[in-house]
Amino acid sequence: MDLKYALRSLRKNPGFTALAVIVMALGIGANTAVFSVVNAVLLRPLAYKNPDRIVMLGPLWKDTGRIGGNSSAPDFHDWHDQSTAFEAMAAYNAQPTAVMAGPAAEYAVVAWVSSEFFKVFGAEPVAGRLFTPEEWTKTGAVVISQAYWQKHFGGDANALGKTVRMIDRTFTIVGVMPAGFSFPEKTELWIFQPEENEHRSAHNYHVVGLLKPDVSIMQAQAQLSLIGDRLSKQYPDSNSKKSAGVIGMRDRLVRDVRTTLYLLLGAVGMVLLISCANMANLLLAKATSRTREIAIRAALTGHLVFSTLHTNDAPSAFTRLIDMGIEPFLVASSVEAVMAQRLVRTVCPHCKVEQKVERNYLRRIGFPADEIDTAKFYHGAGCELCRQQGYQGRMGIYELLILTEALRPLILNRSAASTIAQRAMEHGMRTLR
Repeated sequence: MDLKYALRSLRKNPGFTALAVIVMALGIGANTAVFSVVNAVLLRPLAYKNPDRIVMLGPLWKDTGRIGGNSSAPDFHDWHDQSTAFEAMAAYNAQPTAVMAGPAAEYAVVAWVSSEFFKVFGAEPVAGRLFTPEEWTKTGAVVISQAYWQKHFGGDANALGKTVRMIDRTFTIVGVMPAGFSFPEKTELWIFQPEENEHRSAHNYHVVGLLKPDVSIMQAQAQLSLIGDRLSKQYPDSNSKKSAGVIGMRDRLVRDVRTTLYLLLGAVGMVLLISCANMANLLLAKATSRTREIAIRAALTGHLVFSTLHTNDAPSAFTRLIDMGIEPFLVASSVEAVMAQRLVRTVCPHCKVEQKVERNYLRRIGFPADEIDTAKFYHGAGCELCRQQGYQGRMGIYELLILTEALRPLILNRSAASTIAQRAMEHGMRTLR
């Protein structure tokens, strides 16, 4: 019933409804969009095996103290051979390259990788195998992504053994990587990187590593610092201004956007708070405009409550009103006044209708036994003599006893009923002995 009334109210006020929807949609929509980005970039684990152990290595520039940039092949080999903190370490370089998988060439991202590249990420092919260093010959080997396999070969298992041509060489397809693996930079093909005698100042490769399970990034950094200092002394011309550093892969990938994303998340959070405040003001204005309506509804409801209570005994009246959908709190707040009016007629001794409260009921709700036999409760709201004796306006206990009887289905235990009656008695009851 409440839901139907709410829908009717919204339908009767399309302007208010539209404004409320727009205000909340702006706040919630902006927060949802930004949080989706933050969750994908900063919170969700990387989609690799052992993502917390994957790190990136690079030159640690002594003048800025910053880890970044590409590394040279000789430095990579020294880090790989002299460090014991890593389970695997690999160098790679990726760039768009013209590839012929059919009659025409198309550009695709091709990565040159070293032998432990796939071991770092714990990646295994879904079809075929990975290449080996011995396959770097005139006819080399290539591993392709599942997307490239589907696009150019239709997912045909017979694609293994076929050839593609790039950089003036022919490569034989030996494996297909699983869906979702495309590191780095949406790579579609991987080929083995040959051993080359490059200069240490030629920074052409990125380096990734997989830490051993019992090694932290700080321990790995300590080892690389020693290796970097040793290389600085051994090759002062190329390595005097740099050492070696390590950083978690996630930290490296989001380093430039982390602060921006958190600031953006905080900003849209403030937008949501403002939207909620505006919505609260709209609802307050709406409630103020309905003051006349609410007063009429309250009057009609009160009339219904009083009429029902006057024509029925308290427990059945209470149940009937609840069945009508009237709030229990409203019914309970009306019972006292109605029972007080009844009490004027049934209890007041000066109206000649004195009545003793039922002793068994008093015992049942826990009143002191020595007061039960002599207790009489009077309400003098309707009697001149009562007003002269100071009883005017005082609440009698009788109506509260009836109230607790009516509310008994909603009271959890007997002591709670007794507490209600005791507090009411302290508030307005006069006992005569």
